[in-house]
Amino acid sequence: MNKNKRVDTIIFDYDGTLHDSSHLYIPAFKKAYRFLVKEGQVEEKQFSDEDITKWLGYTKEEMWGTFQSELPTEYKEKASAMIGLK
Repeated sequence: MNKNKRVDTIIFDYDGTLHDSSHLYIPAFKKAYRFLVKEGQVEEKQFSDEDITKWLGYTKEEMWGTFQSELPTEYKEKASAMIGLK
């Protein structure tokens, strides 16, 4: 590898089009959902991988608009942060 080679572009892909990001997103979603259950904000529920990955590529506003839209903003933000940190 040439150490002097200049990198002009780095692509970050989180919607699964270039990289299968489901192996990161699924565990992060489940962790955030367990947090919401623990906090008494949602009912305990099991999700299939397909259920979870349908939100890949959505913005957090789009995701929460279709999933648990009635959840208080404070909890949406905390859960979103947890998913983003995974």
